Amino acid sequence: MFSPCAAAALYRRDTFEAAGGFAESFFCYLEDVDLGFRLWLAGHQIVQVGDARVSHAGSAISGRTSAFTVYHSARNGIVLLLRCMPSPLLALALPLHLLAQLWLTARSPAGWLGTPAACRDARLCR
Repeated sequence: MFSPCAAAALYRRDTFEAAGGFAESFFCYLEDVDLGFRLWLAGHQIVQVGDARVSHAGSAISGRTSAFTVYHSARNGIVLLLRCMPSPLLALALPLHLLAQLWLTARSPAGWLGTPAACRDARLCR
């Protein structure tokens, strides 16, 4: 397992605090993936409990394709890569991520409105 959904995760407090917890600059969306990535980079093990069951409705309040969701998901995806991706892989991962994000957001009515601003703002909140 790479990174658990925070809605279904348990963290050791000392490990959570040593990793810096959730990055406040993310505000919402992908803050759990960012934490999981940082935990991996710090050498921590992430374990999935196969019998555990969690029900979580992602984006239930803001809507999966709302301008709010599209903007924060796009921005935080870029920030996540810039914060965590090892430099040798960043040159490959960032262009691929941007292409994938453009494809995904093109499928959303709010996509083309949120993505350019998200790309611009991503550099401000690392």
